[in-house]
Amino acid sequence: NGIHEHQRAEGREQLAEILNPPVEDTSDPEHPAARATTRNKLKRPDIKVSIFGYYEMYKDIGSNHRPRDSIMKYFALLVLLSSSAFAGSIDSDCTLNGKKLYGKVQVVSSFADFKVEEVQSFPDLKVEKKSSFADDCGEWEFVDSFPDFTIEYVTSFADFKIEFVSSFPGLP
Repeated sequence: NGIHEHQRAEGREQLAEILNPPVEDTSDPEHPAARATTRNKLKRPDIKVSIFGYYEMYKDIGSNHRPRDSIMKYFALLVLLSSSAFAGSIDSDCTLNGKKLYGKVQVVSSFADFKVEEVQSFPDLKVEKKSSFADDCGEWEFVDSFPDFTIEYVTSFADFKIEFVSSFPGLP
């Protein structure tokens, strides 16, 4: 951590130089600052501004560690975990959040037990429509009243994804 503190301290010093340059008399036309264009004034080869607002030093530090690399790794991990958090994990006994995913199902437009997305490939559950005796995993009997659970069709942020099949319902 000592190296990182040193890098941060140097970065803060260089940032202070950029943001608060020493006041010089530039009225002399031969002064280098008077001839420099705005682009040249702002160009610093030893500092790079990343999208996260960190100032990274490449030239003076001599270290291969860049804060942006660590941030990007954490960002990738966050994306991976959040995408798996939105997609429900159906248990091997064909339940999700303690509710069985077979039996009588009612489609509602709000306040459903589960939000489901209908897909054509890579489902979390293969569903077969039944007219009666829907008592195995993935067998659903659609009813208008007295359901075992309710679903709402969505196009994103579903609890799980389903694919309608004519045979072999259940977990893929």
